[in-house]
Amino acid sequence: MKAVLLMCGLPGSGKSTWIKENKLEPYSISRDNLRLLYYGPLYNKYGLESMPYASEKLVYEEYMRIVEMRMRNNSFIVLDNTHLKVSSINSIVNLAEYYGYKVFIKVMDTSVTECLRRNKGRESIKFVPEEVIIKMNRDYKNILNELNKLPVGLVNGMSKISSYEFNCDHIPYLKSDTIYIVGDIHGCYNELSKFLDDFESSNDKNKILVFTGDYIDRGPENLKVINKLINISEDNSIESYFIEGNHEKSLYQYSYLRELFSKEFIDKTKPQLDKDPDLKLRLRSFLSKLHTHLLFKSEFTSNLVVCHGGISWDKNVFDGNVFMSPESVIKGSDYPNGDMSKIAEDFNNICSSNSIQFHGHRPVFDESGVISHARTNQSVVNLDGHVDQGGHLLVAKVNNGNITILKY
Repeated sequence: MKAVLLMCGLPGSGKSTWIKENKLEPYSISRDNLRLLYYGPLYNKYGLESMPYASEKLVYEEYMRIVEMRMRNNSFIVLDNTHLKVSSINSIVNLAEYYGYKVFIKVMDTSVTECLRRNKGRESIKFVPEEVIIKMNRDYKNILNELNKLPVGLVNGMSKISSYEFNCDHIPYLKSDTIYIVGDIHGCYNELSKFLDDFESSNDKNKILVFTGDYIDRGPENLKVINKLINISEDNSIESYFIEGNHEKSLYQYSYLRELFSKEFIDKTKPQLDKDPDLKLRLRSFLSKLHTHLLFKSEFTSNLVVCHGGISWDKNVFDGNVFMSPESVIKGSDYPNGDMSKIAEDFNNICSSNSIQFHGHRPVFDESGVISHARTNQSVVNLDGHVDQGGHLLVAKVNNGNITILKY
């Protein structure tokens, strides 16, 4: 999951301490730190170090640039600021919508009396005048009444973030369920259509449909593919899930009218998508449904890890911590080297014996340069069949503990 966590509370309420206790300092951004980077500390009338008088406009613009760069790189983010005004929260919410991020808020419910007491014991550079804290307390009371009106998730701890999307730690599935996991499509509509015809006509009960990402680019019919996937995502009669691949970044940029960076998308895919004037708005709803990874758990058979890039470990997945490094899941834990056979080997050696991973992104080749069998090993199924280069659209059918690879 791509997530940004906003701390909310008065100076001295324990925001930075909570971040440190949860080992989140590498993910944290603070405007106070930016002030010090720009101006360095000042000395007050007592000769003690104090926070500099900074250009708030300059600091805010740089702060937002850093936040956006983190989102562009699919990083988990913790914002160590007070967030006592709706405007400061909405500025992050608006940016998060474009990059497909979910926004969470951790409220530090510390009384103003306790904050004032802690403030007196702070080192001088972090000291805040008491009258400022008292004034901010009014904003704090106001924001508490507004939070439930905002599109954010209120959390107490980190576990709530990883499970927020499904209101549970994992997606449960039964041994009798049939899960179809579809590999990279890359704009190849004919192959997708053939599979969907078989899917619709099959007699399997309790069918679940999962797509592993990279829906566009390279192939000839990107518009048809995207419109079909959007239709599926809007069809309540189908239990469907959609993973984000690395090529979907261009769809975010395209649908929100932002700068495009992929030459391949600009030259080949965009002209196809431009033929549908209503697509951009429909895309936004579709993109909001994308997952960085999926976890299917069963009491009777294997746990299933589904992502796009391929990961070499599963402990953090089932601990619920993958949201802290979504880039590793989207582009693969060995990015940019891309040794998919090594990733599969490591996963097989490290993961629990009842975990099976399904991913796409890059196929495994044998010594002759031919794509190896999709079942890389007993624990990993690679579903990139280079369909856009004359290969196949690969689909894994999981039922009753068995895995069947379908080719289209």
